[in-house]
Amino acid sequence: MFAKIRLPLLMRFALPGLGNNWISLLKDTSLISIVGLHELMGLSQMATSVTRQPFTFYMTAALIYLALTLANTRLIAWFEGRLMRGERRSPA
Repeated sequence: MFAKIRLPLLMRFALPGLGNNWISLLKDTSLISIVGLHELMGLSQMATSVTRQPFTFYMTAALIYLALTLANTRLIAWFEGRLMRGERRSPA
């Protein structure tokens, strides 16, 4: 009963907050290291110290974080849309 009825109803209200926490966690920590690669900013700093071109490497790291954030934001919005189907929306 919980998994079929209550959980979907609860997720509609919980998902926006959980999504915000997930995006914040993604920005605050390097989830890249969990996948098996070295920490993104650590590699950027090492490459900067060797080549003396900080803009190139830090901009690349920023674009990677931006891509991860945009992908996660779209995924969360898709989940929210799936959970809200059949719900009446109030006029804005």
